Amino acid sequence: MSSHVPAVEVLEFLSDRRFHRIFLLPANPDTGRHQSHRFSYADFGDPTSNAVVLFCGGLMGARYCYSPLDGLANKYNVRILHVDRPGIGGSDAIALEKRVQIWLGQPRPLLD
Repeated sequence: MSSHVPAVEVLEFLSDRRFHRIFLLPANPDTGRHQSHRFSYADFGDPTSNAVVLFCGGLMGARYCYSPLDGLANKYNVRILHVDRPGIGGSDAIALEKRVQIWLGQPRPLLD
């Protein structure tokens, strides 16, 4: 039995809107974030699950690299949010000296 998946099916799967979400982190001058920042992310698995994993993939890995997690997350009724790092995918590029501060500011608003 062949495990070959036609290219059309792969493209249809990767074109799913759940894998092309945008989150806008609002400006917050109190934390030194003077402008808003856009982050692209994928929403794998069960979108109604209360079991939510905020997944940060490997260096230079975009959300597409982890699309096989969708099937596993659905199987176990888990929701996985995978946010692209700054400058990757549709996420805004951020100056190196501000990257960690801004990155650490985005999980809570995204999960709310």
